[in-house]
Amino acid sequence: MQFALDSKWQITAWNETLGIASDFACDEIAGLDFLEWLVDYPDRAALLEVLSQAYNVQEDVHDFGFTLYSKSADPIRLLLDLSPYFDEAQASVGVLISARSVSQNHHEPSCDTLHFALNTRWCLTAWNKAAEKAFNFERSDVLGRNFSSFVPLDDQYDHFEQALDQIFHRREDVSDFKLTLYSKSGMPINLILNMCPLHTGDSGKKVVGVSISARFAPQTASVSDQKDELCEYYNERITATSEGRTTATSETLPILSPSSSTSSLGD
Repeated sequence: MQFALDSKWQITAWNETLGIASDFACDEIAGLDFLEWLVDYPDRAALLEVLSQAYNVQEDVHDFGFTLYSKSADPIRLLLDLSPYFDEAQASVGVLISARSVSQNHHEPSCDTLHFALNTRWCLTAWNKAAEKAFNFERSDVLGRNFSSFVPLDDQYDHFEQALDQIFHRREDVSDFKLTLYSKSGMPINLILNMCPLHTGDSGKKVVGVSISARFAPQTASVSDQKDELCEYYNERITATSEGRTTATSETLPILSPSSSTSSLGD
């Protein structure tokens, strides 16, 4: 789930997943003053503090506990991750917020959700700490940079272009979009993207960009995992040999998968 606020705390993004959970559609909530909407919220001061930290100090905030109430007044307990987004002059203009649900007995596992944003010209306008860690690019290195430089020129480039066209022109969300990008060192990073339109705060009608939250795609066993398996195998064989029970044979030797010779980021 994700949403965004501008410098006046007006709602500029509200994705379909959050709309379904809250019963508030994006069209009816876009442009609404978020703090005015939460005027009776008991932890309003704490919420304002973390919003100011993200917007004014330009620091990410992780795992902020927040309760949103649906249209029918049902509580939706969330953990929020906040990060600033910028204009082309690299001035902070709002806050991107990704949310994961929490229940009494269960909450979705905490993870480093990559959160970034593009304007309608594909220029990066947000880049959170998790994205910095994954790609090894600092925020200052990528703001204003065209995102196409991260996307390989193959079929997935065309598919990504079609997805952005769906967002910019039809104002529709795109969910579970698979995309392989490359880090600063050239390492492939397999991601699953959830994208929603980023609107102007005044009317909420004009699409000015896209908010993107990404998680790492499931990976096959890494080289590290296979090495652990190999070490465990040898330890077992050495013990067995010393006891005179058996000797190692090539038929039972675990083989490192050639496809895993280049490790990539996992969950």
